[in-house]
Amino acid sequence: MNTKLTKLVGAAIIVVLLSLTVYGCYELLLNESEKPCTAKVKMHIIPVDEKGKEVRWNFCTAIHNFTEYWAKPHSEVVYLGTKRTVTLNVHRELLIGGRLLIHEYAIFLYNGTHSGGKLVRIEPREYRIELSIRIRVYRVSENSHSPLRKVVPPLLNSSSEPVKGYCYEELEEVVYTSELMPALQLHSIGGISVSVHFEIGNYLFYSQKYREADLPGEWGPWQTSGDKATKSNNKLTTGSISGGSKKWIYVNVDYRYERWFYGVDWVQWWREIVTPVSFGGYDWGESISCTYCEGTPTGFVQSYPRGTGMPIEMSLGPGISEIERSGISVSFEVSYGVVSLTVELWYEIERGEALYPPSILVNVDTWYADTLYVFDASTEWKVVHFTWSGGGSGGMVFRRGVFRVSDYWVRECISWFVRDLDLNRLGDFFIVGLGCGYSPFHKYLEDVVRVEGKARDIEVYTGYYEGVKVSAIATPGGMVHTEPVVILGGC
Repeated sequence: MNTKLTKLVGAAIIVVLLSLTVYGCYELLLNESEKPCTAKVKMHIIPVDEKGKEVRWNFCTAIHNFTEYWAKPHSEVVYLGTKRTVTLNVHRELLIGGRLLIHEYAIFLYNGTHSGGKLVRIEPREYRIELSIRIRVYRVSENSHSPLRKVVPPLLNSSSEPVKGYCYEELEEVVYTSELMPALQLHSIGGISVSVHFEIGNYLFYSQKYREADLPGEWGPWQTSGDKATKSNNKLTTGSISGGSKKWIYVNVDYRYERWFYGVDWVQWWREIVTPVSFGGYDWGESISCTYCEGTPTGFVQSYPRGTGMPIEMSLGPGISEIERSGISVSFEVSYGVVSLTVELWYEIERGEALYPPSILVNVDTWYADTLYVFDASTEWKVVHFTWSGGGSGGMVFRRGVFRVSDYWVRECISWFVRDLDLNRLGDFFIVGLGCGYSPFHKYLEDVVRVEGKARDIEVYTGYYEGVKVSAIATPGGMVHTEPVVILGGC
């Protein structure tokens, strides 16, 4: 490295050290109006028809807070009214491992003839967030013009904002059930044995459902509001399968039923909401037929040469936002009878509130070749496949540095710093500035292009300094942001 570049990198290291020193008082220097422990989230709610076109009808809006639902007796109505733009104050809670608590809100629309609902997840990384939320609305039922008979009291102590006279919500019933449901596909091939490990706080994702009525018993069809984070309530490692066996792993999923009555101005109605809460335990399910294992690797690929230490621990997640399995039955004994419906499992799995993500544990009993290839077939590591040959298929292989780190965390860090997970966009050297004072570094480079990924508070510039390809990374200060930079350097 030439002398000038050495000085430039040295200056960057000084900024890093300073940022680590003052990180503890960093938020104290913010303007008081920023309220660093709270984010203001402005939601622009847009009802749309089946073609995605905005509809201009009047709707009542009910927003339920499902954040950390497993710790509550029921959801909380945080807004009930007729506004299309609603602002919520969201607490910014730092979890173990440096991640902020993700908040979940279900937004429901209703106007007597049509309804819609959407589950929204928000990670309050910024102090002010503005979202446009498009919600598909459906016709409730052919009987939805029935006269509305329930008397609605005037607004007194409701948690909602006042509107034209009436604004009221009443929780009528809460019922729990537990069902054995499919959770994860576990695959093996000859020569290996495989098991799964969950930490307390890891997430699986199952569908939240809802339906409405304007008269008791005249319910519309069940609709899906979204994929709800479902928390692991125990730490467990399953038994193993081997020799080419492939099976579903089932877990006990706790579901909760809520029935609410609402009144807003001109309309009153009931809503039933069915939501997954948590899961635990496990059992073996049916066998699986797989066309990927022992074939050409696709998606993300990991390779493990002969002599790798055992067990191999492969982190799972984050998965993809698509339905993996449907038609899963759930039923409740409620006050007026039995409520039955079907829900879905999603191709999503996350670390959640735990320090470590869920993982699979692989032991090689017999090396059938010099290298074991592990790949996800484009499921973002929700489903893991194996083969003893291949590996040159164009799948992306992450190289480990001199330290141990989960594959999930590596992918997350790369996705923050560079678009499309393309490490070729980065230079041969990094100049890293954390905290204030980092912005001038890229100005020393030539032919500069911005290459950062999905992180909103990180800027990455790649250019040349006297013929050397360099990336200048500008990121907020503190250990939470330092660790991803170190991980990036190990890739």
